[in-house]
Amino acid sequence: MHAGAQRADLLERPAGAVVVPVPVADAATARLAEPGQRIDLVAAGSDVTGVEAQAQVVARDVVVLATWTPESGGSLLEPGMAEVTYLYVAAPERVATVLVGSSAWAPLRAVLRSP
Repeated sequence: MHAGAQRADLLERPAGAVVVPVPVADAATARLAEPGQRIDLVAAGSDVTGVEAQAQVVARDVVVLATWTPESGGSLLEPGMAEVTYLYVAAPERVATVLVGSSAWAPLRAVLRSP
């Protein structure tokens, strides 16, 4: 992890889960997601072409392992990185594939679950 990351023991993930870095658009909500917190992840209401669509839950009840917010305003290779916070979550492999695909064109939104 880089400076500014909240660390968690990534080895303490649920059995059968993989670790997935997920870009999250709402940095304020992402900062509230502490390691160990369970969240839902929602895909934005448009696709890569900009066509409006309903928002959709792409992962339910995944565990936050760590967070990372880039400290700089981005670079030539990483433009706009400061606008996105990353949540590292533990998810079943089939859900991990959906998360990677869903976040390919836009950051996801996190919904914090009650304990």
